[in-house]
Amino acid sequence: MLYDSASCDELPSLYICHTKNILGRVPLMPCFVDGSTHPTIPYAYRSKGLPKGARADTKHDKGNGSRLYEVNLWMWRYGRGQPRKMPVLETMQLRMDRLRTARQVAGNTLKRRRLEAGASRD
Repeated sequence: MLYDSASCDELPSLYICHTKNILGRVPLMPCFVDGSTHPTIPYAYRSKGLPKGARADTKHDKGNGSRLYEVNLWMWRYGRGQPRKMPVLETMQLRMDRLRTARQVAGNTLKRRRLEAGASRD
């Protein structure tokens, strides 16, 4: 679901479509309506005549309603400010490797501190 508030301030619109039907790459970002903490249709809109296939949260701020996304118009119009220095897949792999290493170091630190705490009690 795409929430469009930029084309007309008086009449924000909700478009429902499959993302596979959007031509090209569109920069989407989660849309938080009426101060909700989840990017879903708020509970207050449950009786407002939602389009077919859309559902609101079952309780206030539950987050189990239909997901909402908004097109990042600035990013769509102007794109990246600088060219990419690495391919996206390579960047993602490096990030995963860095995270894996950080988790291993954190796990080793936790084990070492537990051993030190146990040795200091004895």
